[in-house]
Amino acid sequence: MRGGQAAIVTGASRGIGQAVATVLGAEGFALTLVARREGPLRAAAEALAATGVATTVVATDVVDRDAAARIVAAHRGAYGRLVVVVAAAGAGRPAAVADTDDELLSRMLAVHVEAPLRLLRAALPDLQAAGAEHGRALAVLIASLAGVAAVPGFAAYSAAKAAAVSLAASVSAEE
Repeated sequence: MRGGQAAIVTGASRGIGQAVATVLGAEGFALTLVARREGPLRAAAEALAATGVATTVVATDVVDRDAAARIVAAHRGAYGRLVVVVAAAGAGRPAAVADTDDELLSRMLAVHVEAPLRLLRAALPDLQAAGAEHGRALAVLIASLAGVAAVPGFAAYSAAKAAAVSLAASVSAEE
């Protein structure tokens, strides 16, 4: 862990989350990697460890109400400090407004709004401490163009991503 840099990345077993973890690892960050499926998560961690990156894994569904506290506690236990949080866990399923049931709407909001909010709330004291100590800390919520422009057939996903964009703006304005 070069210079005490440590980050949490959700959705780290594939896609954008895995790509972000790879870049942060190359920059010298120690990483807490989070994803639902343990097998792919461990494979991603092993690939990073093979390049010299320190990794801790937390296999959990970020929508579980206690997941954020467990993620941050595992990270603190492994590295003691936190400089960056990247909420990249995501899910999407196409459905027009007429076909969007309550289950789909709830899942989209839980993954893209509630889970990142809980994670940021749990990590905020660590991020504030890093910011005070070094003048920098970063929270990144991965959004989508669907959050700022209408995408036919993705009503719940688009609405959730729009809320995520608003959440990120709120955090930025507050901190």
